[in-house]
Amino acid sequence: MACLRGVAAVVAALTVMTLSGCSRWIDAFVYQPRRSPGTTPGTVGMVYEEVRFPAADGVELHGWWIPGTGSANPVVVLFHGNAGNLSDRVDLLRRLHDRLGVALFAFDYRGYGLSSGRPSDRGLLEDARGVRALAAARGWDRRGLVLFGRSLGAAVALASAAEDPPAGLVLEAPFTSLEDMARLHYPLLSWPFRRRLAGRWDNLERIRRVRSPVLFLHGDQDRVVPIGMGWRLYDACEAPKAFRTVTGAGHDDPAFVGGEAYWEAWRRFLERLSAGPGLDNSESGGRL
Repeated sequence: MACLRGVAAVVAALTVMTLSGCSRWIDAFVYQPRRSPGTTPGTVGMVYEEVRFPAADGVELHGWWIPGTGSANPVVVLFHGNAGNLSDRVDLLRRLHDRLGVALFAFDYRGYGLSSGRPSDRGLLEDARGVRALAAARGWDRRGLVLFGRSLGAAVALASAAEDPPAGLVLEAPFTSLEDMARLHYPLLSWPFRRRLAGRWDNLERIRRVRSPVLFLHGDQDRVVPIGMGWRLYDACEAPKAFRTVTGAGHDDPAFVGGEAYWEAWRRFLERLSAGPGLDNSESGGRL
């Protein structure tokens, strides 16, 4: 009986929170920022520049510019996942730089790391617009801008690409929608919030508006965002596209366990962007 009363209390609390529009409760699950700074590219011997720039709505953001090894290389902008901050992505940035030779720009969303503000869906879209304005001001667009988003970052990068097409878009472990993710991981708890979740980070809708070439990367052992979500997005995408399965990789480690084949997929994608529009869709079922 006590157990039933406890369940009833939880259901009642969830109902009250839903009726009162408690979107911050949902945000606490979606956005998990860490403020304290830590490792920098300089810690691992990389040359970099600290960059402060405004989001489209004026919130001050913080990022790192890492020059490439050649003048003709594209600029890859990293949109990281929902937890931690830039300090947790230094090893990934080092691998991207060492293996591809590309110039890199990585930034923290509002409320993360040294960036001001508080994260929200709308706020992250304003952050992405600020990044694109910075790219235009620095001339990165003319050198070929590639947006690289991981997990939540894939949703932000995808939204930016749908609004303002870059040279290319790389989506690693992308999910179909926040509502789908909530149903997958919290089937009972998410039900009272279904109306609040509807339409939030709806990547399946946005992917249909993307016109830039897209490379999909997804680990076949991903237990956070199942690879089936990546394939659903791939099928809905009408732009030139390629899909690469990273065999043995989970959610956070495709770049670390994918081996040389992972980097070859990146290199071939970048080479095709420099050669002109279009991707060879005949390779879309390839595995890494």
